[in-house]
Amino acid sequence: MIYDSIVVGAGLAGLSIASLLSNHGHKVICLEKSNTLGGRARIWKKDGFTYEYGIHVLRYGEKGACGEVMRRLGVNDFKVKKLNTAIYENGEFYNFSSGGLSSLLSMNFLTNKDKAVFIKELLKLTLTNIKPLYDVSVSEFIKERGYSSGLKKIFESLSTSMLSCPDTKIASAGELAHHLRNVVHKRYAIGYPEGGFETIINKLVNKIEEKNQLITGVNVIGLVKENGKIVGVTTETERIYGKNVILATPEGIKGLTGIDYAPVPTSGISIDYALNTDEYKEDRVILTQKVKGVAMFASNVDKTVAPEGKSLLTFFSPRDYYVSPESQKRSMEEVVEEMFPGIHSKVENKRVLNLLVVDGVELTTKQNYYKRLETRVSDGLYVVGDSVKAHGNGGEIAFNSALECYKEVMNNG
Repeated sequence: MIYDSIVVGAGLAGLSIASLLSNHGHKVICLEKSNTLGGRARIWKKDGFTYEYGIHVLRYGEKGACGEVMRRLGVNDFKVKKLNTAIYENGEFYNFSSGGLSSLLSMNFLTNKDKAVFIKELLKLTLTNIKPLYDVSVSEFIKERGYSSGLKKIFESLSTSMLSCPDTKIASAGELAHHLRNVVHKRYAIGYPEGGFETIINKLVNKIEEKNQLITGVNVIGLVKENGKIVGVTTETERIYGKNVILATPEGIKGLTGIDYAPVPTSGISIDYALNTDEYKEDRVILTQKVKGVAMFASNVDKTVAPEGKSLLTFFSPRDYYVSPESQKRSMEEVVEEMFPGIHSKVENKRVLNLLVVDGVELTTKQNYYKRLETRVSDGLYVVGDSVKAHGNGGEIAFNSALECYKEVMNNG
């Protein structure tokens, strides 16, 4: 059998492109090396708690790339809860943004002058060409504009939360500007899918399996090339032929194609606290600067992730290579206790993860959108995932890359 498309990898990008092509009527086979689906968006369940690997949210909610994938698949029951954010600073929680200029004005830890400057900057970003900013660091962007210490903290928080890159000396101002522009245009910053990311994975898998095959435990070890064209893949047991091969694994790009493309990913430490109480009612996404990171009670956003009467808190901090992992972890736990006094005495189970890869590419000036690998590599060979040339960050890049790849496959046959 010759498939229309062979998809290698069943993370968010692989599942998305496989489902889009399946929905269009293509004969598709999706191959996954591991026995689990979802890649870095996979989930783990224990004692009634549903854990994710770090904190996963949807950029721009249903108005983002995931929502577009669902709309194209005709999934009408996909629901996303809009999330509010807050900054924790000097022992206080300050409302930050839920999307749109009106919510940005609620940042009451800034002076009126700072607010005016920030709003003016946001409006400017929506009207001007931001392409030159992609090669400018966030630090340089701040310095050139002579921002106050308050505005500097804002942009440092945004760099951590929006780009997962707390080092403003290397973070791309253009990538940050692109995100801010979308927040203003869409009036939506982040959301969380009803039922968690497990819901997204299940909907994509169901679409694929309606007409096609999704097989786990299959290791693709090579590409089949005939007359200069990629015509299939080799597994440990057989050759599989297809008109198109779509690689949805970061390691597969270099390992299978030989292309010298291995971007630096983001990494970090994630701590999950399974609590024996539901007394903490905080339902905002918390941005912290004392230890640069993001915290969220997923159970206050979606009741299905924790048993009744209990709750689940996750705190993620991008890796700070100036300190040891153990020192960073201790600082994270101190901040959690400071934000929610007495919380450690209510921990039923704690999981600490040292995540070597969080997002497939760190959004730096050297790895910005214009410098990443195109979705179409050659005739019949495509790549998708959160490290290639598509807009967004993390999962948003993955979904957008699938949409770009779908367009390319449709245009090129």
